[in-house]
Amino acid sequence: LKRQLFVDTPASTLVHDCAITENYIIVLDFPLTFRLTRVMFRNEFPVQYEPEYGARIGLVPRHGEGEVRWFPVEPCVVLHLINSFEKDGKVIIHAPRSEPSSEASFIMDYTPAYLHEWVLDLETGETSESCLNPRVLFDFPVFDGRKNGKEASFAYGYPILSIGGPIHRHNSPAQGTLNGGVVKLALADNEGRRKGDVEKYDLPEGWYSVSEPILVPKNGSSGEYVVIFSTETSDDLKMPLRSHVLVLDGDNISEGPVAAFELPSYLPYGLHSHFVEWDNLV
Repeated sequence: LKRQLFVDTPASTLVHDCAITENYIIVLDFPLTFRLTRVMFRNEFPVQYEPEYGARIGLVPRHGEGEVRWFPVEPCVVLHLINSFEKDGKVIIHAPRSEPSSEASFIMDYTPAYLHEWVLDLETGETSESCLNPRVLFDFPVFDGRKNGKEASFAYGYPILSIGGPIHRHNSPAQGTLNGGVVKLALADNEGRRKGDVEKYDLPEGWYSVSEPILVPKNGSSGEYVVIFSTETSDDLKMPLRSHVLVLDGDNISEGPVAAFELPSYLPYGLHSHFVEWDNLV
């Protein structure tokens, strides 16, 4: 631990993720609030969506001392940030954004998330924001880690196929999701694509993603391979589940896998995964 800094907020809020730029740490003070009184006096789940709390994005100085600078935004929920960077006196942030319809939404029920952009003007203190693609539901975004804190051209995530999913027998959350394939989302206008454009690879019928996409940098190139862990299901409950590793070329994911192999045992639903260079394991 090199440095510890406390960020004061009016209430305890669920901060699941953060991001950095060259000079700032991004802190989301959004209205997914934690209140013990919900458990103690109303027998409710302590974390709920509370839009009247408001929402703001904080910029915490990474280097040296300084106050947190807050920028008001529209109330929403963001669990997973994609990236943030500084450009022309502004801080730009990308993330899948949700706007729950009730207090219990998001934690106990699924709330759709769409690609969103916030632009914080460091000179005027003003904020502008917009949904970059209101048609594609996705979550668990990843991007080229070599661009962390810098402008990135693309991000990847898994698309939401349906709400309900194979975890319907569990009660938290009451609604799960089925996730299939991978989507590639443009974060900037370049290479013939407009910001918000989406390229997609769909898994075969009955196959579902069981973890977030994994990006593996290409040797001697700025591109990446996209690795998917997928489990194959069947309506015949007697059939064993089978899992596969699929490798896509990030430059053209819609063409399908350039390599694939079956795992010795099946993988259940998970959340996060990561690629580590072999030399970093020893």
